[in-house]
Amino acid sequence: MEAGAPQSKTLRHSVATTRTGSEPTCRSAPPSCSSAGRSGALREEPPGSDRVPQLVTLATELEVAARFLRMGFPWCAFAVFLAALAEGGRTAALGLRRGSFNALYTPDVLTAAEKGRFGLQIVPAEEAWRGDLVLFDWDLASGDPADHVGRLVEPPDNGRVRTVDGNSGQMGLVQLRVRSNRSVRAFARDS
Repeated sequence: MEAGAPQSKTLRHSVATTRTGSEPTCRSAPPSCSSAGRSGALREEPPGSDRVPQLVTLATELEVAARFLRMGFPWCAFAVFLAALAEGGRTAALGLRRGSFNALYTPDVLTAAEKGRFGLQIVPAEEAWRGDLVLFDWDLASGDPADHVGRLVEPPDNGRVRTVDGNSGQMGLVQLRVRSNRSVRAFARDS
């Protein structure tokens, strides 16, 4: 973090993956992509609690509805919509401030995108671009239709997607991930 830089500005940069912003990599982004042992990483405290103090701070600054501020829930969608809200996202405001839809539950996010509601829409893989949502389904045959969401870092290529995800991995981090397209249920664009 830059000396004297407000934490929220650095945190917004580390969580956000916008179409026009600098690419979030472990070399250039603030601590979001760092390993669990690096100071300042966005991770659960205590581990396994589904609580990330830095996200609570950012959510408070962004005037997110009070019911979300304690966390304690799986937070992949919270992270991606906070990033959008920090950049003025209308869909994120509808979900996190007004409660117009359940922005924290990935199956509801998928349903809203399929129905074209709240500024969400499904986009074909060949039209997906940086900043779009990637809804993952770990078991396409059963269970919830969407289990996880991240933000696309670059268009899908060679059967792979590169995303920045919250609540990712064993340690509950915000980190860069590369996965097979086989686990992608849908690509969605938010407003």
